[in-house]
Amino acid sequence: MTSLRRILDTLAAFAIAFACTVVSATNLTIGLGTDVTALDPHYHNVTPNNNVGAHIFGYLVMRNEKSQLVPGLATEWKTIDPTTWEFKLRRGVRFHDGSDFTAADVVASIERVPTVPNSPSPFTAYSKQIREVIVVDPWTIRFRTATPYPLMPSDMTQILIISRAAAKATTDFLFGATKNLKVEAYDPEGAKKLLAEAGYPDGFGITIHAPNNRYVNDARIAQAVAQMLTRVGIDTKVDALTEDALQAVDDVKREAYLQRATELAIGDTGVVPLHFQVNLWAARDGITYVPRTDENTLAWLFRPAARK
Repeated sequence: MTSLRRILDTLAAFAIAFACTVVSATNLTIGLGTDVTALDPHYHNVTPNNNVGAHIFGYLVMRNEKSQLVPGLATEWKTIDPTTWEFKLRRGVRFHDGSDFTAADVVASIERVPTVPNSPSPFTAYSKQIREVIVVDPWTIRFRTATPYPLMPSDMTQILIISRAAAKATTDFLFGATKNLKVEAYDPEGAKKLLAEAGYPDGFGITIHAPNNRYVNDARIAQAVAQMLTRVGIDTKVDALTEDALQAVDDVKREAYLQRATELAIGDTGVVPLHFQVNLWAARDGITYVPRTDENTLAWLFRPAARK
């Protein structure tokens, strides 16, 4: 934690000095429960790394404390047609090396995401929908997708933008890797025997509920699991309640689809909510922080408060 705290002290002091108009600055120490495993913004997609990365780099789109989308390095965005998103970029932004921020840096960042070697948790879930990147001018960029994709602005809250020069850097390290793990073999005959012993010689039917585009290849993984279960006698189908929502670019229509899917899932007891996440932030007297639904801790959002 010592090295992490030093990093955060430095970042926090920089962020406060940059973002706030103050007569004199002071250090803000932030403690995290989990250590940072990498500072490469496209290497390891975990919250502690992303928290630190957000203090160094920027996103095209950001979220406020209620997880609502707000402008970041992009000032506005819209759909040109059902498969094309256009983002207007913020002018007057410079990187630490003095170079101007332009659409070319966005292109370099998006193209770098799938090329980072040995990534234990890549950011490709947020870039794989992009089939073509079109630079209209230095401050206008378009992303073209194969099918209508309403989540593009949301995905752009997850990919940090770096300069073209920094995009040439590589990452070749991995934490926690071990060769002492055994992969369990798929044994359909053994599974059939266990089903019979449990009183289900003819199997049974289930519906697999899985996310789509939340994790890399998540829908394909669910389909593969369904096929493996079917081979041992379990009748499976993959839930498609949210397919309409994933095709709706219109925010109002998508919200209606998702609300209906939620009502059906809860009303039919298809989903039993068991875990309700509650996050806590603690600060010393004289400092206040508005809790965020995305669980991020961002140094530049801490504010002085009246002492008790």
